[in-house]
Amino acid sequence: MKDKKTKLIVVLLVLLVLITIVPIKQIITDPSIIGSSISITKVFVTGLTVNHSCSATFFEGWNLVSNPCATENKSVSFVLSSIKGNYSSIHGYDLNDKTDPWKAYNPDLPHWVVNDLNEISDLKGYWINMKNQNNFHINGTLTQPNMIPLSEGWNLIGYPANNSKNITEALETISGSYDIVWMYNTTDDTYYYYNASSENGTITEMEKYKGYWLKMSSSGLLFVI
Repeated sequence: MKDKKTKLIVVLLVLLVLITIVPIKQIITDPSIIGSSISITKVFVTGLTVNHSCSATFFEGWNLVSNPCATENKSVSFVLSSIKGNYSSIHGYDLNDKTDPWKAYNPDLPHWVVNDLNEISDLKGYWINMKNQNNFHINGTLTQPNMIPLSEGWNLIGYPANNSKNITEALETISGSYDIVWMYNTTDDTYYYYNASSENGTITEMEKYKGYWLKMSSSGLLFVI
């Protein structure tokens, strides 16, 4: 028992050092304490932000996209300023708004018409209708790792990471809580999918700048690492 207590004290001291010397917002641990057995199976340090430049090509027509760069100004007009005049509308989906889940912003509407999509989040995915092909770019910050809260049902999410990752690894923290993933590729006008139960499909990796429809069988928290 003494050795177990010593081990726990050492782990807690390490976490205390992290809190002291690293500019973090939150440390999440996954402890397991059963009788005299004490273990910490996972430690997630969240809120580490680095400056990051985001750049992607949006193609003519409908694109299912995301923006991994977080910005202080999250307004649609600011985030999409690099493609101003080249898109006709952008649409988001809020599963938790049961009466009106679809939100939209149309820059060509008169000023007195209220758009109900006001901000763009680095955690979410969006449908954007491009008038012509154009290059999107913005400077912001990338949070490593990041967390995406998910509700039971269909979630429209982004993948705010710096690199692509195998889909089963990318979704490891919600394994057993999701059923299927869908994405849309504008260039070949094709939907791709991954079925969790059969462990197969046409999506092999999660990629930044892509938007994903993710069906959750129960609520969960996705860590993008």
